[in-house]
Amino acid sequence: MSKKLNFAYQWIGPNGPITNNRIPTIADLSWALNSQHRPPRDLLQEPHFHTRFGDDANIVSCHKIPKGKFLYELNFSPYHYRNWRKLFSINDGPFSDQAFTQEDIDYLLANNGYFLVTILFEGWAHDQLFDEMSRFFTHYNIPLDRVIYVTNCHNVSKIYNNYCNKRNVQTKLNVEHFPTFRYDRTNLEEVTKKYVTTEYVCGPREKDFLCFQRRYNDQRLAFYMEMHRSNMLDKFYMSMDATQPESGQSFESNITHLSNRRPELKITQEETVAAKHSLPLILDTTNFSSYPMEETQFSTEHYYQNSLINIIQETYFYSPEIHLTEKTFKPIAFKQPFIMIGAKGSLRHLKDLGFKTFSDFWDESYDNQEDSKRMITIFKLINEISNWSQEQKIQLTKDVKSILDYNCNHFDTMKHQELEHFKEQYGN
Repeated sequence: MSKKLNFAYQWIGPNGPITNNRIPTIADLSWALNSQHRPPRDLLQEPHFHTRFGDDANIVSCHKIPKGKFLYELNFSPYHYRNWRKLFSINDGPFSDQAFTQEDIDYLLANNGYFLVTILFEGWAHDQLFDEMSRFFTHYNIPLDRVIYVTNCHNVSKIYNNYCNKRNVQTKLNVEHFPTFRYDRTNLEEVTKKYVTTEYVCGPREKDFLCFQRRYNDQRLAFYMEMHRSNMLDKFYMSMDATQPESGQSFESNITHLSNRRPELKITQEETVAAKHSLPLILDTTNFSSYPMEETQFSTEHYYQNSLINIIQETYFYSPEIHLTEKTFKPIAFKQPFIMIGAKGSLRHLKDLGFKTFSDFWDESYDNQEDSKRMITIFKLINEISNWSQEQKIQLTKDVKSILDYNCNHFDTMKHQELEHFKEQYGN
């Protein structure tokens, strides 16, 4: 018999619970009372982790807690993701604007409560975050072993254990991976429904590569600079803004910071100026600050159909967090072969999940290499493929068909063992 989870909240409306992080606002109350009037996402912070567990999740009141374990959730919305340093501020973080006393905390702990931190759409797992979390919960006299941190980072346990060894941590947080983008099929539900029964079309493509790059980060800037330096941009459908989306910082200043951090890239001032002149690279929209950028799930469909290989630009590359997002699952849903620009071991993780990759057609040993070597190997691989004959490229579309069909179907039907693990650990 499957275990059930108790999620406890201070405030619960007809439409569901209100965040425990703060005293309810008008936006919170509006959403909890009437789901037809959804406030803007920056104003709304409604809990939604419990929805993934269906009938195995009970919403309970903190004022009438049933026997057994329960989860007092501190949920963080996209509003918070702009600055992780403020998530656990003692001055203006959770509890700071509430009459939340030590007596309240002791009551929750005495009744077998766990403080559940859900940051579902990020893969944050680094020393500074763990320092902030530890400082915050220690300040409120909450034992770390009564705290659960849920993140989209697959290897969070390994990273956290390394942190504990460095810091000589004795009482540890509970850290859990939840595959939010895979489970939710983020921005891909309709695509998956369509393509699982859509025949993959073999044949020539207009471009060799497709590469979406919405936000700036080190590997995306490094990749763009190398493709520009190698005169490869005409082989691509590629997006990149002329200034850093959302912050508005200049391309030049970002490249300067990149060059200081990654001198092995050997980027010159002349190359920076030349690369700037080729920007922006526009595919679906000029608004690089929106999320998602595309208006519908099918707005970019023709780019997948008319390019040979997807260059996945994941969130992390130069740090160890394996954080697979919609960037990885879009080419799987749209049935396109891919090369992964992500953290070391990202391809290995996909294989462990039952997906097939493309080592029969090109060298995927880059996945096991250290950062600088991995990037150089990927550069060489892309250059090699771009020099294939047209006949070789058309043959690839024929040879990969069975893999693409399999991956799309697997994405549509795969089980998510993480849910069962979480219920087993914290359910009743």
